[in-house]
Amino acid sequence: MKTLITVAALAAITACAAQSPIAAYADPAPLVAHPPIKDSVRTGFAEPVPYAACKIRATRTADGLRLEAIAQSDQFVPAAYEFSISSNAPGGASDVTQGGEVDLVSGRSATLGVAEIPRGRYRAVLTIDGPDGELCRLERRS
Repeated sequence: MKTLITVAALAAITACAAQSPIAAYADPAPLVAHPPIKDSVRTGFAEPVPYAACKIRATRTADGLRLEAIAQSDQFVPAAYEFSISSNAPGGASDVTQGGEVDLVSGRSATLGVAEIPRGRYRAVLTIDGPDGELCRLERRS
């Protein structure tokens, strides 16, 4: 008799669990990419961190190679940048560093630095820092 009651109780519990609303949460919603979130001390609310993209464009010229540092952001953000180039060509080696302050404007690309180097091997690094840290960093080598 005890066995019959135990089996009936387990069957009732299983039937209730099968209709539980928890089953509706079994399939998670698809992931959607959102910008990172930072905490704002001033407002107490979370604010999106600006997204910035870096690009180093290389264009051949009559005398060598023109390198351009380009940035774009999805919102206004004051930033600082550094564009460093080390080159090694048959005529010798050289290092160029450019940097400064820039206001990145939403949806617009900005040319941050330009240098022309002789044909040869090079390493170029573009780093952009915003008020809350590094926004982007890109390295390009030949």
